[in-house]
Order: sequence, then C-alpha cells, then structure tokens
Amino acid sequence: CVFSGTWSVGRVVSANEVECVVPRVANPQEVKVGVSSNGVDISTGTTTFLYRSMAKLVSLSPSKGSDVGKTLVTVSATGLSGEDLIACRFGRMDEWRMCRGLVCHSPASTTGGNVSVSVK
Repeated sequence: CVFSGTWSVGRVVSANEVECVVPRVANPQEVKVGVSSNGVDISTGTTTFLYRSMAKLVSLSPSKGSDVGKTLVTVSATGLSGEDLIACRFGRMDEWRMCRGLVCHSPASTTGGNVSVSVK
C-alpha cells in the first residue's frame, strides 16, 4: 500500500480487496492511495484517504441526569461533526454506547453520584 508516496504494510483479503495499515501523518490531509503487488509498480486511481484531527472532548450538556438513565447528553468536541458516529462510556462500565449526531443516551446508574464520561 502506498499513501501519497509513503509505503505501508498491506494484506490481500480477496481478489478485489486489500487491507492497508495507515501510516501516521503530522497534519490532517487527504492523500492518494495506491497498491503494489511487486513493490515497484504502483496502481493508482481516484482512491483517496482523508486524515482528520483527533477528536477532543470539550463539554457535555447537561452535566447531570437521572439515575434511571435515558438522559440525552449532547457532546461538544473539536474534530467531530454531527454526521460522525461516536461512542460514549459512562463511568467504569465496559459498555461503549454508539451514538450519532453527537448525542448519547445515558445508561441507568448502579452506583449513583458522579461518573466520568469517555468519548471515542
């Protein structure tokens, strides 16, 4: 696999599919992607890959909710849009709750009190 001139590891999945390890870049950007079966000739087309900034949680609203759960929690973050699929975790629960449109439903609380919220 070649991402805008940078070679990376790839694996043939099928006759029509290749999995590539995406190399790191310093800044968000869109790059052309190509593949090579011999390490010399690169097949390129119109395929591109968009690198984005890391999302960073800014705030949650509301900051309090019912211990029975189902509170709509709006996530404010940099590097995300309302079209992104995100996951929220409330407290130390192992469950990540998938959310769309930067709104998550809080789960019922088993302990009450304050909980931390993680977003990915």
